[in-house]
This record gives sequence, C-alpha cells and structure tokens, in this order.
Amino acid sequence: MTRTEHHHPRITRSAEGDYRVDGPLTDDVFQFLCGLQDINQLSVVKSPRITTAIAKRLLELPPTRRLWLGCDVSRIALNHLLRIPGLEVLDSLDVCRPGRLSGFEHATSLHTLRANCRLTAEDVHAIARCAALRELGLQSARLDRKALDALLSLPSLQSLDLEGAAFDDRMASKFARSGTLTSLEIGATRITRRGLESLVRMPNLRRLDVWATALSTDDLELLREAPALEWISVGDWKNSPLPGDRIVPILMSMPMLKNAWLDGVTLTPEQRAMLESRFPQIRIH
Repeated sequence: MTRTEHHHPRITRSAEGDYRVDGPLTDDVFQFLCGLQDINQLSVVKSPRITTAIAKRLLELPPTRRLWLGCDVSRIALNHLLRIPGLEVLDSLDVCRPGRLSGFEHATSLHTLRANCRLTAEDVHAIARCAALRELGLQSARLDRKALDALLSLPSLQSLDLEGAAFDDRMASKFARSGTLTSLEIGATRITRRGLESLVRMPNLRRLDVWATALSTDDLELLREAPALEWISVGDWKNSPLPGDRIVPILMSMPMLKNAWLDGVTLTPEQRAMLESRFPQIRIH
C-alpha cells in the first residue's frame, strides 16, 4: 500500500481530489500530504495561526494550485506562501501581524487572491504588484489614492470585492474608467447616487453588488441604464427592507439580467413567484 492510500483522521478528500485538514498542521499531517502526487486544492480549517515556520513547510508540499486558509495568517507567513510553485488561488480568512506584505511581483501564476479583513492601504499597494491577478477580494480594506491607482493599474483585473471597504463616489468615478473590470462588489460602502451614476455607464460591467448601502429605491432606478448587467445584489438590513413594488419592476426591466441576490427586500408571494419564474437561480433572503 502506498502512502497516498493511507487514511488520516483529520484529513478528508473530496470526489474532485481536494483535501481538507481539520485542526493544526502537525508533523503527521505534513507527512501525509507530502506523500501525494499533487494537490488541486488544500483547505485548512480550525487551525491556529499560520506562522512563518508553518508557511515554510507548506512550500515542501507537492504542487498545490489552490490554498484556502480558514484561519489567521501572519503577513510574513503570507509572503512565504506566495512562493508555492504553481499557486493559482490563495484564500486567507484574516491577514494579521507581524510583518509587511511583499513579494507579490514574483507570484506570476497567482490569478486569484482573497485576503479579507484588516488590510491596510500599504497592503493593497503591495498586492497590486501582482500583475497576473484577475480576481481580488479585499473586503473591509482601507484604501487611499495610492492604493486605488495601484488597483486600477492591474492589466488583467476582472473581478474586485470591496465589501465594507473605504469605497466612495470619488473612487467609483475612477473605477468607471476601467476597461477590464466586469464584476464589482461594493456592499456596505459609502457609495451614493453620484457614484452609481458613474458605474452604470460601464460598458463591460456584468456583476454589481450594492447591498446594504445608503442607495434609495429612487437611486436604484439607475440600474435600468446599465447596458450589460447580468447579476445584481441589492437590499437593506440596517434600516428597513426595500419595498418589492419598487425593486421588482427595476429587475424585470433589465434586459440582460440573468440572476439576482435579494437580502432585505420585502416581497409578496406573487412578486416572489414572478422573480423566480424570470430568474430560476435567484437567491432571496
């Protein structure tokens, strides 16, 4: 029996060949993983913080294309993870101290990074040195002019998640000039009608999340003008739900719309049935 046929009590394998580790990355876990030929995706959950020492050991694993870390990762450790050969997707639940982010210019295979929570403007500027990035998740990140310009300079960036980040109308007007961006998530930000006016003019924007913002139903009427939107997320859970008799006609009038996520919209059974008939995959909460 080869080592890859052994069973480990804290490691599960999906039908697609992805591996999940529950708990800390101990010596026996590394021994098991090092016996594999390659790893499509490795997920780590319920683990203590990923330290520099652990990150260096992850470099010794077989080629790993996707790494999902449901735990804290220090900035110094993340810098080491960027050196994993062939790494294409990196998800980190929380990036924390110590250290400063660096080395992204050398992560030539990394096309997707989701590093939410506690990122500074300096972090964002460092991340934007990764020219290969196509999808970027920066929820709750701090942004300044330098970081914003760095993001806009990414030549292949198509999808950007800035939910809860310091995003405003001035930034919206700049992003509206992007020729590559097709998906923008800016829920729980400071965008107002002025910013939405800029975004709906984007000819290539197919996905837009404006959930939990101060946009009123009158403001959301602007969505009718978006030429390419295929997916939209709207709703309000902070103050009061948005009225379905205003939201439903907007969605039904958008010719390119294929799907929506409504969280915080008051709907009658008839309105819900109408939406589900038009958009079979719609999500309503």
